[in-house]
Amino acid sequence: ETLDLLIKNYPSFEKIEEAKLKRKKIRNMLAQKELGVADFYLKTKNYNSALSRYLVVTKKFQDTNAVPASLLGAGKAHLKLNNKDEGKIYLSLLIENHKSSTESAEALKIIKENEL
Repeated sequence: ETLDLLIKNYPSFEKIEEAKLKRKKIRNMLAQKELGVADFYLKTKNYNSALSRYLVVTKKFQDTNAVPASLLGAGKAHLKLNNKDEGKIYLSLLIENHKSSTESAEALKIIKENEL
């Protein structure tokens, strides 16, 4: 929040670009941490908790590089919970919005395997 205030209130600050880069790095780190927790929950078959964490990443950290993995995880968690329509939505969003990501290729494979 402090960096956000600095960037917003002092756009001509001499080190504003450095502040923006630090903010981006911190947000990516926070998103990756949240993703790690979500992945743990998915591996331990706690699908509702995993889904909750993946959705935090997709909503709160939309400007980070963790979004493709969180969309993939949300799709997988939904499928494990037998929410096929919801799972397909997240996997399709991933394919549509992050075409060149490795996660996109995996999402396409999951859609085909599950005949979604």
